Amino acid sequence: MNRLSFLLTVWVIALLALTPLIVHAQSRDLQALVQSLNGVASFSTGKGASVVIQPGMRISAGSTIQTGAGAVLDLFLGRGGGVLRLKAGTIVTLEKLSSIDTGTDVQSETRISLSQGEVLGSVNRLPEGASYELRTPDGLAGVQGARFRVRVPGGIQVLNGTLVFVRDNKAHVIKGPGEFNWQWAQPIRALPPAEVPILARQFVTLDAPVQTTQRVRPPVPQQTPLSPTEGR
Repeated sequence: MNRLSFLLTVWVIALLALTPLIVHAQSRDLQALVQSLNGVASFSTGKGASVVIQPGMRISAGSTIQTGAGAVLDLFLGRGGGVLRLKAGTIVTLEKLSSIDTGTDVQSETRISLSQGEVLGSVNRLPEGASYELRTPDGLAGVQGARFRVRVPGGIQVLNGTLVFVRDNKAHVIKGPGEFNWQWAQPIRALPPAEVPILARQFVTLDAPVQTTQRVRPPVPQQTPLSPTEGR
């Protein structure tokens, strides 16, 4: 475990009272479902050829996704991963999507890298033992349950919930409605009241995307994990 991940884990445990991961349970790899798409986007895995994305596709962990000019792509990441919206000109790698069925609960592990562009995330509060990490060139974010906006280059906005961002071995706790930018003298501040409804409107469309010919009906968010073999 690198130092960023270690610090993030310590802070999440302290702030959110997570319990240790449950052993003796089998991990299962998941896939992201392309919930809706406006414009053009593609993905590639390893050294494989680029594949044009179509609504309804399932994309495996290890894949890098790129959206074109004017594109908006919504991914359902399964239970615990919620919905991730990629704006135009965004590059994201799905590092890990997995879950562990403990018999009483399903605990997910979601790891994403954002190289450039902008994403919006909507994640319900995770059960004990689950994790959600979003890495950027500036640091590592841990989400336990939040609606957030991350831009590279740029900063982080949290509409509600809590996000912990680790940079240069220092953890910054951003609570919604608030924002963070490591370039500011005081990197964390409350989101100006006039900007809160503007940000909130983006999540209304994220929870209920605009009807287009390039949309599929997703599983019920946060309740149904995706299986790469069984589609559930």
